[in-house]
Amino acid sequence: MSWRILIERGNLEFSAAHFITFGGKCEPLHGHNYGVRVEAEGALTTDSYVFDFVVLKDIVRTLIKDWDHRFLLPTRSPHLRVTVRARGVGQNLARLTVGIEETPMQAAFYTLDLLAGESQQSPS
Repeated sequence: MSWRILIERGNLEFSAAHFITFGGKCEPLHGHNYGVRVEAEGALTTDSYVFDFVVLKDIVRTLIKDWDHRFLLPTRSPHLRVTVRARGVGQNLARLTVGIEETPMQAAFYTLDLLAGESQQSPS
């Protein structure tokens, strides 16, 4: 059985500049006011929560502060190194989906399977 929570809108937004390269061309540098949406999926805790809404919003707001009024670069560029900081919370989560809304009619989503790489054990 799977459970999910969702946070979005309100003060979950940031402003940033970016450009995209495609077809050998580079579009001009420009910016957007991005809306953020985070969906967390996993088993219920002993308190019957997937994840504490307040804690999730605090984590997202902390990240958004770092993104606000920045220049966004492609994370898979061979010239960048991306690192992950462990926070020690949410051990029960199975999946995390983050959506960034560029305009009210277009958004991009990324889902991270947090159980990937774990060995699956069959019942004895």
